[in-house]
Amino acid sequence: MLWVSVQATACVDWELKPPTNGALNCLPGDKGLQCIATCNPGYRFTDGEPVKTFTCEAKSPWTPTSVVPDCVSEDTHQADYHVIATAMYRANGVVSPPCLSQYTDLMAQYYPQLNNILSQRCSAVNVNMNVTFLYAKPQLLEENLVQVDFVLVIIPAVKQPQLYDLCGSTLNLIFDLSVPHASAVIEPLINVSSIGNQCPPLRALKSSIGRGFTCNVGEVLNMDTNNVPRCSAAQSASSIGAAGRPFLFATHNKRAPLFHPPLITRALEHRFRIGFRASDLSQPA
Repeated sequence: MLWVSVQATACVDWELKPPTNGALNCLPGDKGLQCIATCNPGYRFTDGEPVKTFTCEAKSPWTPTSVVPDCVSEDTHQADYHVIATAMYRANGVVSPPCLSQYTDLMAQYYPQLNNILSQRCSAVNVNMNVTFLYAKPQLLEENLVQVDFVLVIIPAVKQPQLYDLCGSTLNLIFDLSVPHASAVIEPLINVSSIGNQCPPLRALKSSIGRGFTCNVGEVLNMDTNNVPRCSAAQSASSIGAAGRPFLFATHNKRAPLFHPPLITRALEHRFRIGFRASDLSQPA
């Protein structure tokens, strides 16, 4: 009988590809290879590590991975903190599509007043907090069901994650329609009057909220910090799984609603969308 011994192939340095905007240097050792990945001046790894080490013994795979992460530009900016409050309205009649923009235009007239009120509520900790409505995105789900996503931004005078979260929690309570006393301050957004003879009045019955730090498309949200997360250019798709977490929205609510297209790609639009069914509204909140 012939016995055949199968040996694992020796490590070779060409199995690893140098990082984009960086270099890879490999040296032989007693048991295999050791490769050191570094970034060019002005670039860094997304996790902030100055170098990354990869080793391979003759009978083992590369550790910790066989994919070297790319280096991204050190040019970063602080992430924005957005709150997206989604409200479901029932209309007292049939809503035509042209009414959607008229509803949001009408509600936008109250934004300056609401900005001041919400900013004051968030500034109760003696730190000035600026809360601003950015825009509203309406959708007609059924002939008498309208969904509106209100997008707000929080800007505290002192940039600390705890302050963003505190204000976000405050807004979460205010936009919770199941707590009438808290949501009374946004009454102009709860009961929307009719517009002429064409657009019937609206009343908000259900609500939900998503909040967190955001980056633009093509950027990575770096959460590996005790400070406010920062946005940097994303690495190539081939190395995302090995070295980074490409986030667009780090939310405190897994049911985060739809973002405006400039903030997320169409591929993620469905993932972050909140949907309401007519059956959800059978019992008003």
